[in-house]
Amino acid sequence: MKLYAELNEQFDAAFENVICEVGFKDGSAQFVISADGQRERFGAVIDYVEGAPEIPGWKVVPFRQRMPVDYMLKMFGVDYPPADMRLKPAAAADNVDMAFYLKTDGRLDDASFSQVTYIVLDGLLGEFDVEAYVGVVEKTLLAPSAPWPEGALGLDEARDEFDRLSARLRPVRR
Repeated sequence: MKLYAELNEQFDAAFENVICEVGFKDGSAQFVISADGQRERFGAVIDYVEGAPEIPGWKVVPFRQRMPVDYMLKMFGVDYPPADMRLKPAAAADNVDMAFYLKTDGRLDDASFSQVTYIVLDGLLGEFDVEAYVGVVEKTLLAPSAPWPEGALGLDEARDEFDRLSARLRPVRR
């Protein structure tokens, strides 16, 4: 933890308007440069990643990447398992709107619920896709015994549906 805190302190001193995160994927260390959900910082993220030196054993990655749908989110001392979450993507003119549903018997104030919502979306869809292709996000807390709203999808199905709906918005690669 101390090394991570020191690394973060050095990173914050060297780079403005971006966030540093350290992680591991497929056996290699990753140094993730994040815009922390701020679209206006995307250019800085790309500049820093393109200018990053080669670091043996490390990969410098732009933006928070998609995570497996079965990860357990723990925030504010509460576990939020994927089974307690549903999403309902809907095509809009220039983006994909999302309804996020969370079953919990705990109380979440609106700011904390927003944090949970966007951490789930970033983990499910990736930071870039959330900022580039997600429009309106509606969030709803449900009691543990409440039925899921019609059309609400589990995380894996919601990711697939988002990809299908957002494909029309993505630039064509030649």
